[in-house]
Amino acid sequence: MMMGAPQAVENVGEVEFWLYSLGVQDHADATEDAEDREPNVRKIGFLNGRVVGWGSHYYNDTIKRVVGLGGTSTKDE
Repeated sequence: MMMGAPQAVENVGEVEFWLYSLGVQDHADATEDAEDREPNVRKIGFLNGRVVGWGSHYYNDTIKRVVGLGGTSTKDE
């Protein structure tokens, strides 16, 4: 994989998002800073092992859809 392992993974409904922090050298710092450094975080959404979307707009739309359906989002660390 060209991008390597994600710094963090979040599940929103059935979609698994891999989060990549740009410009962060230390892996441990990248995981802790993923939410604080929102403009520098790239998100890629997977469903059943396939990319289904990417970017903050897709991420936010997925959250709105899940919460709108009465669901909850969970975060895996």
